Amino acid sequence: MRTEQNKDGSWNVWLSRSEYEALPRMASTFEREIAIRLMGDCGLRVQEVLDVQPAHISRMTDGEHFALEVVGGKDTTGEYQHGKHRGTWLSRDVEAIVNPYIQQHDIADHDPLVDASKRTVQYWVEYPAAAAADETGDDHYRRVSTHDLRRC
Repeated sequence: MRTEQNKDGSWNVWLSRSEYEALPRMASTFEREIAIRLMGDCGLRVQEVLDVQPAHISRMTDGEHFALEVVGGKDTTGEYQHGKHRGTWLSRDVEAIVNPYIQQHDIADHDPLVDASKRTVQYWVEYPAAAAADETGDDHYRRVSTHDLRRC
């Protein structure tokens, strides 16, 4: 794990795939695991995770892979009134968790997949990161933020 302190005192953390995998594994619910995986596996920002709806997930033409189109992504250009669209792929492993969750919880196509606040999702990352630090003895996990997961 590589860490770098910013001028403002915050940290950037770069996790290897194996270091990252400890986090969703330690999530206490499927909803929390899904939120973590949408950031770590799909590269979404926290707000984008909160904007994901089942209708945004589609099977690609090869029949094997899945696409995720999120509306309302962060717009750093000022071009888009409601945020820009972010298209990413959804791995079969993540889809295999998301689809049963949608069915079990009867989530409608245009309802949020993750129904929480931005700060709550940030806590959902902090708790498994602290557990990973305790389990592995690597205190760098305690510095992991939701934004760091995008680098995975």
